[in-house]
Amino acid sequence: MYRLSGSGPGRLMSGARPIGYLVPEFPGQTHAFFWRELRAIEESGVPVEVFSTRRPAPGSCPHGFAAEAEARTTYLFPPRSGPVARFLAARLARVARAAAYVGGL
Repeated sequence: MYRLSGSGPGRLMSGARPIGYLVPEFPGQTHAFFWRELRAIEESGVPVEVFSTRRPAPGSCPHGFAAEAEARTTYLFPPRSGPVARFLAARLARVARAAAYVGGL
């Protein structure tokens, strides 16, 4: 069972798992609804992790929430080289077998 901790808006549910919120090229000109919705979810006590396909073009979001939204968003593309290298290194044997298989096609 989840219980609210603290009181008032913004209290978090103890034990609540965060939900993922995926918005393409966030934040953008038309994304005020998404921002209000994710803030309302958080105010209900559920933590939110924000993901976006890629960063928007500079200056494309004139809203006051743009800087905060961009700072807390995890961007999926383009992938950063560090995490990709760590992923491949941890699975080196599998990557080598896959490369050998593809090379043999």
